[in-house]
Amino acid sequence: MSKMIQRPYEIRVEVVLWREKGAFLGHCLQFDIVSVGKTLQEASDQMLRLILAHVSYVDAHDNWEYLYRPAPAEVWQRFARGMTRTALPRWAPRTPTTAIEQMADHTRLSTHFAFA
Repeated sequence: MSKMIQRPYEIRVEVVLWREKGAFLGHCLQFDIVSVGKTLQEASDQMLRLILAHVSYVDAHDNWEYLYRPAPAEVWQRFARGMTRTALPRWAPRTPTTAIEQMADHTRLSTHFAFA
């Protein structure tokens, strides 16, 4: 049986989203996963699917040492800049964005988005 289901567990990750050359990009800081979309919603939705797939794969293969692979330092810096902005980009939603998914019986995935 999987370790994930054996005990309560919460996974919290941060994602930075930005616009570049007509596309929206997302980068998960803790997993070094990248998404691209034509719209902000598309990039966000794709990121959530990729994060869920990554955690599910790690759980299914009981390979927890593979779960965390930090993004490069410049991505963390971009996230920090997004968190300290006094004004959001025009394309960003006006309210803070957090997605919470119930992964398994006792597991919760909390994803916080910053806009850079």
